[in-house]
Amino acid sequence: MIAALAFTVTTSVSCSQEKEGAGDITIGFAQTEYRMKESAGLTKIKFDIKGEAKKYPVSFDVEAKVISDDGAQLSDIIHFTQTKGLRVAGLDLAPVFLEFQVKDNPEVNESRFVELTITNVQGANVSQATTVLEIRDNDNDPYDKLMGDWTATAKDHNGNQVSFPVNISGGFNATDIQNNEGKVLVCWGFGPYQREYSNANPSKQPVWYMDFDEDASKVYVQVNTLMANVFQFSDIPYDVIIRCCAVEPGPQISLSHRLEGTWTKDMKTLKFEEGYGLTAAIYSTAGEYTGSVWMIYTDIVLTRK
Repeated sequence: MIAALAFTVTTSVSCSQEKEGAGDITIGFAQTEYRMKESAGLTKIKFDIKGEAKKYPVSFDVEAKVISDDGAQLSDIIHFTQTKGLRVAGLDLAPVFLEFQVKDNPEVNESRFVELTITNVQGANVSQATTVLEIRDNDNDPYDKLMGDWTATAKDHNGNQVSFPVNISGGFNATDIQNNEGKVLVCWGFGPYQREYSNANPSKQPVWYMDFDEDASKVYVQVNTLMANVFQFSDIPYDVIIRCCAVEPGPQISLSHRLEGTWTKDMKTLKFEEGYGLTAAIYSTAGEYTGSVWMIYTDIVLTRK
């Protein structure tokens, strides 16, 4: 039943047999709070279920209510896709989840909070009855808004103006995305080669990394990080390791200077330090610098496509 700010979800845990004399089952949320973005989409949170019931089925409800004060209705934030009929069969209790769809809206808003409470429990004790969902806005988060496709303009080593595509993301797989969350942005594309190799494994492409600092409204390009490790890379007839290095005025190659970039308020431009830049330094597989570089770009500016 939907009230102004509340919704009740009915779930059940059942088994094909009764278990007489077993200890009471306990049901609860596995965490005191969960944080997710509006862009999370279909989401599941796991109930913590321990022990065995004296009698099956075990049933319970989950009540949801909005506890943030921006006036949003529950239906504006979450849609529960599975409201009842969750079952566990057999002797061992399989994981039981509450499933819902997080709604992504284009408005800029503060985080919204939804409190979930386990109620109306039949045949079990409750270990942790309440949890809070924090639904974070992804329209006002600079880390999220920096992601996407950009066009880089820069000067090459001859002073000519060049441009090339760059994609910014949180990583190429779920583990990287989780580890990089709010800290590191992954840039794919350095020079004209992103498009040519777009169907290959991204880990083989020129990739560079930016440390993200929301408080300073800046990013810092990591140096001495692996950009590529390939055979016959750019007409070099042997295995090489390509490392990202900074270019200081002179020009000089630096493994210590982190190129600093600042984004504009509308998040459509990311400008790096004038007179400085990036290069891909060529190392042997033994880790020795060959004295050669592949591409030098200075005065780099990224513009949102």
